[in-house]
Amino acid sequence: MTFVSPETCIEKLRNLRNNYKDKTGVDLSTAKQPNTLLLWAGSKDVKTRNKDIEYIDKWLDLFERQLDKATATHNDYIEALRIMTIVSLSRIKDIANECTIPATARSETKKLIHDAVHGEQGNNNYLDDETRAACYYTAQRFLYENKFNQINEQLKNKFTDKEWSKFIGFVNNQCDIYQGKNIKNNFPITRIMMPLCATPLRIIGTSAGWVFGDITSRTTTMLPMQGKLAVAIGYGMYMMMGSTAGTGVLILTPTYAAKLIESVSGFTLSWLCGVIMGATGNLIGWTLGMSLDLSWQLIVKGFQTLSNIGYDSNKLAKVSGHLLTDGSQAINGVVIKAMCSESIKEHIPEGSVYVPYCITDQELTIHYDNTVTTIPFNKIGEQPHIKELMQYIASGKTLRPTGLPENDETPSVMQLEDNEIFSELH
Repeated sequence: MTFVSPETCIEKLRNLRNNYKDKTGVDLSTAKQPNTLLLWAGSKDVKTRNKDIEYIDKWLDLFERQLDKATATHNDYIEALRIMTIVSLSRIKDIANECTIPATARSETKKLIHDAVHGEQGNNNYLDDETRAACYYTAQRFLYENKFNQINEQLKNKFTDKEWSKFIGFVNNQCDIYQGKNIKNNFPITRIMMPLCATPLRIIGTSAGWVFGDITSRTTTMLPMQGKLAVAIGYGMYMMMGSTAGTGVLILTPTYAAKLIESVSGFTLSWLCGVIMGATGNLIGWTLGMSLDLSWQLIVKGFQTLSNIGYDSNKLAKVSGHLLTDGSQAINGVVIKAMCSESIKEHIPEGSVYVPYCITDQELTIHYDNTVTTIPFNKIGEQPHIKELMQYIASGKTLRPTGLPENDETPSVMQLEDNEIFSELH
């Protein structure tokens, strides 16, 4: 189901503080922070909830001009709406991370933010992948194009470095998921299994390498190298200390040479075996983890496919607002899209009705079936069947054009541009 951002989204986000007070009876502006014991017992965390709402208010202040429909362009409004949706999602995630599962379910702030983003339809108006991707990429582009200091210069209540960095991390992390780069979120079992298998094998490899190094240094193969090293050490000591060090050189150089070879062999083989065993452990963990991750994803996809059989993914919830993917407007689940008047007939599906019309200050002109009908606004009540039409609308009954099938088929799509409209009949 395609997500529709409700018309009331921004208004509800602006009224979060008052709505929270109405729901809980707690005025976040004046209430005192409970102590730790009371918080543990279930009291409202006034300080944290106040920060949540203040954070959203900062973004609303930043996009005040873009969210004003009277002055902003349509594209600016849609982009600001996308970013505010992501800001709301990031705050919902933060609340979920801060609270325990029962506390998250009871969080009034989370419910109010969720209500603002999804509208009254709730679970029937969820964010689909295409809408999420459009919102995340728009937010990422905004963060790349605008510097932190430039943003704060526009605000009275400024963002902190922590808030800004945290939001950038959240957006980039989500964008990486959609690009398939984030193994942490795409394959969580693999992420756990790789270090789980690699760490013990790396420890075993390091220990075994040290033992093998000590054994290797004592083999007969290393005796020629030990002799050459002893000569080199002895020559160096003799050059520095003179003839008085002759006896000491004869006694110490073999020992020094043996210890040096032993240490080098031990460290080298210890590091080498540790790396090899660690890589082996990562491979084993990756094999096991990917098997489990892909199996789980296959099960999830299977259930999703079964649940979506016979379900129209393009269907809209009965919400009035905007589609964040392309900026189209929806009225009670009916999409209104702008199209060029010359090419509009090419896009009309089979079985649709094309009805051009023209509205002026004085009259409504309808072109249909090679007939032009003009209805003056000052005489609209005198037109045939207008009273019956108004009675049907007032009664809430469904109006059905003559000749349509008797099943429940209602207009679902309207497209208009230059005062032209057509309805697609399913």
